[in-house]
Amino acid sequence: MVSNHLSEAQDAHAIAVAETEAIRKRAIRKLDMRTLPFLTLAWLANFIDRTSIGNAATLHLTQDLHLHGLQLNTALALFYVSYILSEIPSNIFLKKFGGDKWIPSLILAWAIVTTLTCLVQDFKGLVVIRVFLGLCEGGVLPGMTFYLSLLYPRYELQQRIGIFYAAAALSGSFGGLLAYLIHKLDGVGGLAGWRYIFLLEGCATVLIALLGFAIMPPSVAKAKFLTQEERNACLAAMHVDVVAATARATGRSAPDAAILTRDGKRDDGEEIAKTDSDLGEKEKRPAQLVTTASYADGTGSPSSPAHSLSDEIAATDAGNASSSRRQPAIQDAAAAGAQQEDAAAPEKFEWREVRRGLFEVQVWLTGVAYLCLLNALYSFGLFLPTILRSMYPDVTPSRLQLLSVPPYVPAAVMCIIVAVAADKARMRVPFMLVLLPISMIGYIILLTTHSAQAKYAGVFLAALGVYPATPCVLSILPNNCSGHFKRATAVALQLAIANCAGFVATFAYQSKFAKQDYKPGHWVVLASLIVAEVLLIIQVLYVRWENAARASGKRDWQVAEYERLVAEGKTKAPIGDRSPTFRFVI
Repeated sequence: MVSNHLSEAQDAHAIAVAETEAIRKRAIRKLDMRTLPFLTLAWLANFIDRTSIGNAATLHLTQDLHLHGLQLNTALALFYVSYILSEIPSNIFLKKFGGDKWIPSLILAWAIVTTLTCLVQDFKGLVVIRVFLGLCEGGVLPGMTFYLSLLYPRYELQQRIGIFYAAAALSGSFGGLLAYLIHKLDGVGGLAGWRYIFLLEGCATVLIALLGFAIMPPSVAKAKFLTQEERNACLAAMHVDVVAATARATGRSAPDAAILTRDGKRDDGEEIAKTDSDLGEKEKRPAQLVTTASYADGTGSPSSPAHSLSDEIAATDAGNASSSRRQPAIQDAAAAGAQQEDAAAPEKFEWREVRRGLFEVQVWLTGVAYLCLLNALYSFGLFLPTILRSMYPDVTPSRLQLLSVPPYVPAAVMCIIVAVAADKARMRVPFMLVLLPISMIGYIILLTTHSAQAKYAGVFLAALGVYPATPCVLSILPNNCSGHFKRATAVALQLAIANCAGFVATFAYQSKFAKQDYKPGHWVVLASLIVAEVLLIIQVLYVRWENAARASGKRDWQVAEYERLVAEGKTKAPIGDRSPTFRFVI
């Protein structure tokens, strides 16, 4: 009899899970259709607007502005000063005002600045406009990444980042093609062709910003185009994400992992050192662990709902006779998820959380690795027309723009393929460790051969490795940093560190290197890729070590420390990734 009841309860639970997953997938498709086309279009415009100066430089910008020596490189480098300084403050403002308002505002601001670039008359004007452009664009990528991390479970994040980041690769194709077409307006109305590039691209970006104000949802819970059932299903997925991650990290089934967490035991089955007698009746560790570790975005806190999916699973496994009168477990998880988002909404800004983000080891490992990666990507995006000119010195400027189009196409396709595969494999860095050597081979070809055709093939390989690797590194910290303000800080700091590459990239390919076929620049990029590879290997080793320490109970003390901070009124933030049950993604 008990066996029959248990079987019926399990069947009902399985049906409920399947139904809710179908609802969630329907909701995710709606979210994708509302957010991804816009973000892809916006990031395409961002990269085109940012790198248009590289195309304009081959279309007489330097002559018209009377630039000489390193003045163009200096203007390009100063862009990154304001770009870097704006990234962390921008993400904090995003948390305050909401991504649906802040991101379109940034897009509108950079669109206006891009449009005004057509009025620049000299070096000083170019410097001013580039500094303002960096100020407006700096918060865009960290904002997009953080915004998506609030909408999707962590193992569905990279394919979304990969889709919109593929636009960065496509921007090279579109940018060169647009520059070729727009240059045909040269002389119309008394304006040089390169001025039309900034004028038309800036005006088009204004329209993209206005579209963002109209369609971007503030959050899953407030997405009006989703039904309540769809919102709850999405929030349920966020609710169970960390429980499932714990199960994968310990090798147990999700129910077992959840029960162990609820029962206050370590992953190796030992009792947790802090006993119930050390806590007040309402602060017993089992409930605290489930509450603080249950949510994918780490918003569990002492004030968050105590209900957990593990309670339902444990009760089902015990064959509770009243299970047929309860809602299915996943439906309760959805309700808990909705409560979780409501509880997370008023999370207050705390400098303690900012400091946690600033001193996170993974931020610095991945940030410096990303710096090396961006040195390659920025050098490629800014100077590909210049590199091609050294390979094909006799072709016209317009023909050079067309030659710059093809290398980006396979890179864009690979961005999406790798992003989907990485989410399915639930890994990030291992894919990068395979991709970066592809780019290394490309630069080795550029350094060692004299054949223009072979060098052009090397250009394809250089793009094929660098561009798909970027969404991987962008997905690491949103996955591994929990608590909204820590995550916002960590993501922005990673990008602030990485964008220091702009200072290196803008001087890697100087005009004086033209007689050497820009080999000094190629050597700088190749060295950067090797350093990135080493740092990423260290990142993998660190994550494995930290996950092993958590599995063996060596991080259980962090719960007691967190409870002390809460009791002393020093924090109201969630425990987030300090929970011993939180597992980092490789």
